[in-house]
Amino acid sequence: ILYTQIRINIDKNVFSTADGLDMAKNAQKVVISSMIFANTTYENLMDQVDINGQRIYTEEEAKNLAKKVVDEKYGGFQTNFDRNGIRTNVTEKSFLAQCRSLFTISHTVRSGYTWPNHEQALAQGIKFLFKYYQDKKYGGYYWIVDEDGSVLDDNKIIYGHAFLIYGLSEFALLTGDESVKTEAIRVFDFLQDKIKDQEYGGYFEHFNRQFEPIKARNDIGVFKSL
Repeated sequence: ILYTQIRINIDKNVFSTADGLDMAKNAQKVVISSMIFANTTYENLMDQVDINGQRIYTEEEAKNLAKKVVDEKYGGFQTNFDRNGIRTNVTEKSFLAQCRSLFTISHTVRSGYTWPNHEQALAQGIKFLFKYYQDKKYGGYYWIVDEDGSVLDDNKIIYGHAFLIYGLSEFALLTGDESVKTEAIRVFDFLQDKIKDQEYGGYFEHFNRQFEPIKARNDIGVFKSL
């Protein structure tokens, strides 16, 4: 399973003053806050400690963060929080964050851990994903939508589609949902047809809505990242 837990290791020698140590602790908290719904489990969150060996999150804080990921108003997963777990002013929802959230919750529960109201969280996450990201005309899934589902970036980024397959597969393994399993397989087969470089081999990663290769950055041409 391509599953990586993101951790940050801070050398105590780099931060020698009280302010520096506090900065190190906050830096660690920022990373964990931003990645909890992408690459870690609820129980692992409780195990995260700062450079002094103190837990970064209390049990209550961890539970609150797990609950906050579900957008009760618009649906889908909300992952825009600051280091203290408070919502930022960012309203967009990336395809990548939605898929990672789906994978994380499914994997957590399938691994024998708990996640508050996971059935409801996953069901509404799948519904939001299929309703607002799926491009019925050209295929594939949009890259970014606003919190209400309005499309902000209709490009097709294959990095996100890879996590879609991870998330759908993990959900199907957890629930036995054949329709979700079928969609994961369909997307995989669809990409084999759309993203291959027929001339030189390999796969392109960045496409416009019509699945025409585009530059990832303005200063370089179309390329293939590993």
